[in-house]
Amino acid sequence: MKPIYALLPLLFWYSSVVFAQQKIVIYFATNNDRLTVEAKSMIDDALYKSDYPLDIPVKVYGYTDSVGDSAYNRKLSVRRAEAAKQYLLERGVPATKITLVLGMGESERRSVQIERGEVPAAVTPTAPQRQLAQIKKGESLVWEHINFEPGKATFLEEAREPLEALAETLKSHPEIVIRLEGHTCCRNYPPNTDGSDDEDILLSTERARQVYRYLISRGINARRLSYHGYGGFRPLVPVEVTDADRVKNRRVEVRVLAR
Repeated sequence: MKPIYALLPLLFWYSSVVFAQQKIVIYFATNNDRLTVEAKSMIDDALYKSDYPLDIPVKVYGYTDSVGDSAYNRKLSVRRAEAAKQYLLERGVPATKITLVLGMGESERRSVQIERGEVPAAVTPTAPQRQLAQIKKGESLVWEHINFEPGKATFLEEAREPLEALAETLKSHPEIVIRLEGHTCCRNYPPNTDGSDDEDILLSTERARQVYRYLISRGINARRLSYHGYGGFRPLVPVEVTDADRVKNRRVEVRVLAR
């Protein structure tokens, strides 16, 4: 953990009137999944000293720092999210209102984020959602904004919404079977001889597998899913010049195998 993180407050919560959503963030000691007294107190304040009722939808996201093994950290982030869920249940939040408990793996902070707010009555499908419902067997589309930290298979915060959209689309179309295809940017030509091409394939595979794991955690049957990493061998932009070119190549595609 970098020293600057020691300057961060232990925890905080805030409400957004515009989006009718309350967010609670609690922090953990290194390599620990137990809620502190301060964390419990902060959750209590958010539950009982605000205008939000107990029976509104709740989502819980767990995070770790980047110290240590990434596989272990992902499991630790799940335990932290589960610990927060258990405390919410103890404090009277109905189990049916806790709609998502997810370990997000490594981030900059050892934390759990709890989001409370109303779920919209109707959601307008995004363009990728409509396309996935319509494309033919064998075709693929880029599922945009499923982004990762540079050189890692750790989701960026902005990836949560498109991941959830993908899960909801698959739930709405149980006949669809897909393969998640990971791609990286920044590949040099001709092919490298220093092993970096192999590293890119491993990274793209692990990123696709992270999406696979997320979908399973959201209730999608593993039999409907597979994944593969192609590294930088299938670029949309063969010669990268700008950052925008690299973003286009660093992507996850969804290919329909059956429907």
